[in-house]
Amino acid sequence: MVNVGVLTEGFDCPPVSCIIVARPTKSLVLWRQMCGRGARVLEGKTRYLVLDHAGNAWRHGFPDDPKVWTLDGKGEAPEESREPFRCCVACGYLIRPAASPFCSKCGAEQPETEKRELAERDGELERLKAAEEQRKAREVIVRKLAETRGLGEDWIATAMEEA
Repeated sequence: MVNVGVLTEGFDCPPVSCIIVARPTKSLVLWRQMCGRGARVLEGKTRYLVLDHAGNAWRHGFPDDPKVWTLDGKGEAPEESREPFRCCVACGYLIRPAASPFCSKCGAEQPETEKRELAERDGELERLKAAEEQRKAREVIVRKLAETRGLGEDWIATAMEEA
């Protein structure tokens, strides 16, 4: 069964065992609703698969992560569910490194996460060449856009300031 934005909410089909999410959402509730299509109980069904191609798990966590819901909208997830994700070095599966040093899908050992310390030092600021090249490329694009739309130098200057 395939759908685009039709069966994300209020649809009940217990045999669904794989959800492919190809659209990002800023809504935690919608993310959980979309994944919930595969979470319906069915005799003999022990799990379902979510293929998140849009990064929603990075944004909102796993669909079954514990969450404290409140009426004021300020509920907090328990501390253990806020840990950042990593991709398994062997298979790319999304994991929480502190849960285990091994991938929960393929069993590959994960290297220890490098801890970085911030340091302060004296120095002079200077413009990076890459940033200057990006600015020049942006200006070329803005100028072409202005030319195709018949816009003048004032519009170009404003567009470059806002970029």
